[in-house]
Amino acid sequence: MNEVVTDAQEAVFTAKRQLNALTNTIKNSPDEKSSGHILFNDVVRCVCLPHLESSKQRLVKINSDTALSIQYAWVLKKVSLSVSLSQVAASTTELAFERKTDMFELKIKTDPSHHNQAYVILTLRQSTQAQREVAVHLHCCLGQEYSVVSFPALSNSNSQILLAMDEQYFRVISNPDTQIHLT
Repeated sequence: MNEVVTDAQEAVFTAKRQLNALTNTIKNSPDEKSSGHILFNDVVRCVCLPHLESSKQRLVKINSDTALSIQYAWVLKKVSLSVSLSQVAASTTELAFERKTDMFELKIKTDPSHHNQAYVILTLRQSTQAQREVAVHLHCCLGQEYSVVSFPALSNSNSQILLAMDEQYFRVISNPDTQIHLT
């Protein structure tokens, strides 16, 4: 049997073959977990949902990549409710740290019973429903590295955590050079 192949049939055959090739490429393409690539929407998610384990893992990658760090800073600037820029260091050696902005007040006080621990007390002047019901996050930038300190949901506009003074989070949040962003 001799069949005549028309241009239309050949075009359909070529299109199907290209579609199959594209479908296989998409199915076999590496995702973020295996490739290590972080997209802009991943950076946004990391800023907006910092309590998620995936956000914590992404933040490590973001801190090691200048381009991602710039994107993180840009998104953070857009979503921050308030920012406390670096402060002038106090001339006293006693640990009594305080920061105030138009939206929040942050105090650090040593635990009288355990001198190697300190309470970090956060007071918000205005709060969102998520902050009252879920959590409050302070994005801290020291140098070019970001970290997030999460507080439990607010109770009467206050929340507090207890940190060991040798913890990385304590060193970052108590450093006067740290920029603190409330989200």
